[in-house]
Amino acid sequence: MFVVYKVKKLDTLAQIALKLKSTTTKIQSVNGVHSCRQGERLLVEVLNGVPYTVKPFDTVSKIARNFGLSEHAVCEHNGISEVFVGEVIMLPLDGQPHN
Repeated sequence: MFVVYKVKKLDTLAQIALKLKSTTTKIQSVNGVHSCRQGERLLVEVLNGVPYTVKPFDTVSKIARNFGLSEHAVCEHNGISEVFVGEVIMLPLDGQPHN
């Protein structure tokens, strides 16, 4: 499902992704942008899953392992091959991290 979102003052793509259950990468690719400006309208694909903000030293492998997922599942669900600090991805599950 897609929704149209009007960017508010001080919004970032990561904040929008968290708010609307999407990913930073999806918002960027659908709209052809790397950042956003107040008043701009973005088409946002709402995804199933649990939002996760990438932390320093995170890798796809580490995130997948912590949530009991395969690297392939994380990459496929988000349309990515790597992650970047501050990026929001969606984990294809309704669970909690495994410690």
